Amino acid sequence: MSQDCSIITTVKSVSTKTLHEKLWKLFSFYIRQRDKWTCYTCGKVGEGAEIHAGHFKHGVLDFDEMNIHAQCVSCNKWKSGKLDVYAENLIRDYGLKEFKALCQRASMALKGDKKTHEWYYSMIEKYER
Repeated sequence: MSQDCSIITTVKSVSTKTLHEKLWKLFSFYIRQRDKWTCYTCGKVGEGAEIHAGHFKHGVLDFDEMNIHAQCVSCNKWKSGKLDVYAENLIRDYGLKEFKALCQRASMALKGDKKTHEWYYSMIEKYER
């Protein structure tokens, strides 16, 4: 019984920021592999740090697979994500209904999407596979 309590204490002692960073490393690698290291907005193929995991909606939905795609450094960083092309590609690949749903999820997330430790641990487990 006391062992179970110590596990909970250990889980809670890891900061949310640390869990977010660990999950982002795993998730962003997964995204770049999923997209075959090819920029979603210009088609450039790269490797390693040449390819980022770029957001369509910034600051929210960090772990939404539809919101994140591989992008070259130029498109993601220097061209602010090329959001016009990104939007066109999302609509092409997922359809207008899903694109609107993504925008709605981003709106809702801006209103206070707080992730629990348990949520982070379950996502880390998913992307460690």
